[in-house]
Amino acid sequence: MLRLLSYLGYVLSAIFGILAVILFLLGSITNPTAKKIIVAVYTIVPPLWFWFEYTFFYSGADFEAFKYRQELNRNIWVAVTTVLVVMYFKDPD
Repeated sequence: MLRLLSYLGYVLSAIFGILAVILFLLGSITNPTAKKIIVAVYTIVPPLWFWFEYTFFYSGADFEAFKYRQELNRNIWVAVTTVLVVMYFKDPD
């Protein structure tokens, strides 16, 4: 059950990040406040999830696999966050 919640957090983060990038690219988000909220939420929530997962879900078994999964997801999060921030500051709004 905990592993399922862990993967669900990763999947939701990826879906939200990809959706945000697509919406930014299409210019569907015109409200500057909405753009700020999207960037802020995607910048803050995934690292909080990584901490929450480590603190409450990690059972101590197979630390290398857990660490690898965290590193992989962190790298994806950094890439998507970088794209969102660049698109936010390049946008003329």
